[in-house]
Amino acid sequence: MAMNLSVDNMRRASNRFWSGLHASAYGILDDMPRVDRLRLLREFIVMLWSRRHLGAVETPVGDLAGKRVLDLGCGAGAHTAMFRYYGADVAALDLSPVRARASSGILPGPAVCADMRHIPFRDGSFDFVYSNGVIHHAPDERGTVREILRVLKPGGGCAVMVYAKHSFLYWCVLFPVRGVMHGGLWREGNWLGRATEWLPRAKQTVFNPYTSVFTEDEVRALFSGFREVHVRKSGFVFEQVPIVGKTLGRIVGRWTGYNEGGILAYGRPWRNETRLELWLGRFIGFNLNIRAVK
Repeated sequence: MAMNLSVDNMRRASNRFWSGLHASAYGILDDMPRVDRLRLLREFIVMLWSRRHLGAVETPVGDLAGKRVLDLGCGAGAHTAMFRYYGADVAALDLSPVRARASSGILPGPAVCADMRHIPFRDGSFDFVYSNGVIHHAPDERGTVREILRVLKPGGGCAVMVYAKHSFLYWCVLFPVRGVMHGGLWREGNWLGRATEWLPRAKQTVFNPYTSVFTEDEVRALFSGFREVHVRKSGFVFEQVPIVGKTLGRIVGRWTGYNEGGILAYGRPWRNETRLELWLGRFIGFNLNIRAVK
């Protein structure tokens, strides 16, 4: 969808939203002792494997020691810290100055504040590029993917997650409720941006200016410049079900338990998914996980 925001206005709106999200969801990390952050990081890694997450399945974490890695859209820095934990030489990049600074907090390392559509590194700088749920928040997704391809070394790989259009969350919740019932489709701007990303329980006062969703065919076209492209769907939890989902999630959580590592990524412990949710995610999940090789 075409945006009515200029590039500068888009940048300012994005900074307001992501900085506000960081302050509300991750403020607890600012004063947390480093030993506790490391404990949560280990739990976070366990959580990624149990969830069949992009950071575990599409990312060769065991082979990244000594490799040059770019965490594109590093957010609060949990994934950046994981790569450093495994011995990678990581550069973290985020549009928000607050989040770029925070990304170096769990394990020390550099962070860069920049626009992912204009990555400030030379051609062939990285062995691996990682981007978890980020490139769909910039209008020029093709330009971002071209930049990822540019900064990768020949034979280098990337792991990227974007939102899936053909998913339960989009067609059964976001589109009918936020798009139609709440009139988002007829508002000026990108209604899907306003409907996504807010994690904290605090009242939302800033809004995400842009979000897009993709079909698998669109993803393959987007990454057509790569030599190999693999796509996997995931990302369904009971909490996505309207009205009863949150209650159902709390009930199920009594048996599945919660992983405290979720605090690093979501600002709160994450409920462990059931096998049924993981299975359903393969067909109706909101995440398209891409593994591509240059």
